[in-house]
Amino acid sequence: MMHAIIYPRTYPQTYPQTTSPQVSPRKTESRAIYGFALAFGLAAVVGLAFGWGTLTPLFGQHSVGNVASVVAAVAAFVTFWAAYRAPEPPPGVRDDHWAPGAQRWLTRAALAFIHAAIALLLAVVAFFLAQSGFQGLSLDTWSTAAFTGLAAGLAGYYAYLTGAAMTALRLSTSLAVFTVAGAMTSMITAPNPYWWQIHFSSLGTTGGASAATFNLTLTLAGLVMVCLADFVATDFWRLQQAQGERWSAVKVRTIRLIIAGIGLMLAGVGLFKADVYVGLHRLSAAGMAVLFIGLVAALRQLVPTFTKAFFAFSYGLVGLIFLGLWLWHRL
Repeated sequence: MMHAIIYPRTYPQTYPQTTSPQVSPRKTESRAIYGFALAFGLAAVVGLAFGWGTLTPLFGQHSVGNVASVVAAVAAFVTFWAAYRAPEPPPGVRDDHWAPGAQRWLTRAALAFIHAAIALLLAVVAFFLAQSGFQGLSLDTWSTAAFTGLAAGLAGYYAYLTGAAMTALRLSTSLAVFTVAGAMTSMITAPNPYWWQIHFSSLGTTGGASAATFNLTLTLAGLVMVCLADFVATDFWRLQQAQGERWSAVKVRTIRLIIAGIGLMLAGVGLFKADVYVGLHRLSAAGMAVLFIGLVAALRQLVPTFTKAFFAFSYGLVGLIFLGLWLWHRL
């Protein structure tokens, strides 16, 4: 829905694809299959060594789910890293001015890490559900190797295809999945089950793995949002190149700067724990809210070509934020 609002159907031929220098889909698919085979083989060896001579449960301590989720995360990280290429600079912009080497390295590392985290969480959920459906089932050595290899192979295959054709839409989807999964993991494992009676940031103050997961999720999500700013900016620049008259009024650099600023503020919320760096944590949270509200308020001036439905949705979202803030103080 949001995709159709931002990129109207009246211009299907100009839909921008913010990707790396193009490799043919056939070659990309072949490389992804090779990645699947390599990840499967290496992970199967790990699974074979892990379950040698024993019966191993699907989930729990010393289980197939534990080793498979870890190797799936490693496979996703490596294959994404190998496949990903930074988006091309807009026409007329020097490559080194568009994204310095340090920024490219950070972008690649952050994106690879969140795809590894997604693979880890999905593998954990899959083996948990399998154990729930097959109570008491244990796997022999060869079955352990096969399931471990399959988890790593699928993770590597998907991560390679995603990294080889990364777009703003795919990146925003991965970011949403990663943020929700990380936050839910922190909620489930929080030592204090009544954290919600305090505030959301209290998840990062409980200590232990739960707090570390919450803070790391927000920090990485913020860094990925900075990466997203480049993808969004390049999309707009390509639209300007293809349909200059319609999109020429878009303030691309301002949008890129605001989105990157929101990402940095979100990363600050995770970096500065609410119970240790109180002032910096509140400043980051407030700065993120101010930048977002400012972006929406100036949306008609920044991107006048967006549809009325998109403007209405954005204004309604800000209205809900203010309503929630009023209810929080009122109740």
